[in-house]
Amino acid sequence: MRIWVPSQVASPYLGLVSVVTAVSSFGYARLLDQQGDWPEIDARQSFVLALLIAVAAVSAIGTFARPALVRAASAAFCAFALLPLGVLAAFSIGLVLIVAGAFAIIAWLIIPRSQAMLAASAISALAAIAILTFGFAATG
Repeated sequence: MRIWVPSQVASPYLGLVSVVTAVSSFGYARLLDQQGDWPEIDARQSFVLALLIAVAAVSAIGTFARPALVRAASAAFCAFALLPLGVLAAFSIGLVLIVAGAFAIIAWLIIPRSQAMLAASAISALAAIAILTFGFAATG
């Protein structure tokens, strides 16, 4: 009997986060177009769109990363970027982002724990919060 080990195969949860955020970024761009804001979007809309694309890329990297450390860091970054952004965008694309953030948390929880993994996860989570904070502050 073969037991599934998260560090040996692709992470289906981070793969789902990648697909959901990629589709959400496309949907957000379409929403901006329907509202008449595209292509002259403001700085905050540009920041949110860039952040969604970045989260899709980070989660795609984490999906296929073999080291558990990389997978944990990418899952923590995605969770701490998507959950607050989902709350802030509650009346637009927020629910989808909150669900994607929950999948990122699940991906993080199934990774075997180590001191290095916890440190990398904490640094990634703080980086996500800092990017959100400074991004929204800078785009006023």
